[in-house]
Amino acid sequence: MPILIYAQLQAVQEGGAASLGWVRDHLPSALQGMGPLEVAWWQWLALALLIPAGATLGYLLVRPVQAGLRRLVAATETELDDLLVDASRGPIILLVGVLASRILIGWVALAPAPLGHVVDLQQALLVVAFFWALLRLVGVVERTAPASAWVGQYPAMRSLIPLGARIARVLLVVLAVLSIATVFGYPVITILAGLGIGGIALALAAQKSLENLFGSLSIGVDQPFRVGDSVNIEGIEGEVEAIGLRSTRIRTAERTVVSLSNGRLAEMRSENFGERDRFRFRTVLSLDLATAPDLLERVRDGIDPLLRAHPKTWSEGVQVRLIGLSATSIDLEVVCWVQTRQGPEFKQVREQYLLGMLRLVRESGVQFAAPPSPVPTPPIAP
Repeated sequence: MPILIYAQLQAVQEGGAASLGWVRDHLPSALQGMGPLEVAWWQWLALALLIPAGATLGYLLVRPVQAGLRRLVAATETELDDLLVDASRGPIILLVGVLASRILIGWVALAPAPLGHVVDLQQALLVVAFFWALLRLVGVVERTAPASAWVGQYPAMRSLIPLGARIARVLLVVLAVLSIATVFGYPVITILAGLGIGGIALALAAQKSLENLFGSLSIGVDQPFRVGDSVNIEGIEGEVEAIGLRSTRIRTAERTVVSLSNGRLAEMRSENFGERDRFRFRTVLSLDLATAPDLLERVRDGIDPLLRAHPKTWSEGVQVRLIGLSATSIDLEVVCWVQTRQGPEFKQVREQYLLGMLRLVRESGVQFAAPPSPVPTPPIAP
């Protein structure tokens, strides 16, 4: 018999005798009769009242307990423990309620056998409160870690935080279930051994799920993209909205959502637009074939300083060159790089480039080439 049951039996010897005398003097004989599991009807009624009584005490004492904990953690430098105290309202209520029921159970005067079952249930609830608090800790770390100085030094770890939090939650739930099974006397080692034998069959049945899990770990470690990056994955272009344990969701420009399994995604070709440090600007000016060479050189030599004068232009990448002569036009290629990471800003700079080149061409007296005339289709003979 566990030590905790002996402690409860000691409480029965002290308070149980008084409660039994009070029951014989005040309760009707119907409630003093024996019910199921060798528990009297008045004891069943008392056990039923322990649940709301413990919950009420938990709600009444949660604020004083949190206030005391805040005073204890106020002296620490980290803010993590303060946030954990604020987030642990539910576990504290459950913990206080269980402890209150453990004190009150001594006055119910249960026999050793049913008392052992009640104590096992209370221990299981204490385990639930403990792992519930750990789950809240995982949530606090998940919210605060992206803003920490350590993550600021290693920004690649930012997208690993949600994935690590999900894995931690799954592990905590598994450990909680195993701990509760231990409390109720189930052979956990035998269960684990059985799971080890059946693990092969389970792995074969869950091959795709395991493939997606390892794919998500590979994406998290290799960091080909992060949440918020604009990507092109084999023709699917959009913004990464979420990276889960099974799949990754991409929000397209049409506002639709494409889900890709992480197992396949880890092997697919992905292009990350968020990693580029500048945008490439390229256009071809098709000028009139009758343009004089000196005017052509004036336009060419005028575009170069026009581009370099813009504060967003990368000066080392400006190129303005004649690239072709056709039957209808003289083709002038303009290439440069815009120093920005934002697509909307690049579009704004590109518009300024084009307007500036249009003014320059007009002011130089040069005309753009006219589009070729369509070839007439010969009439079909009757």
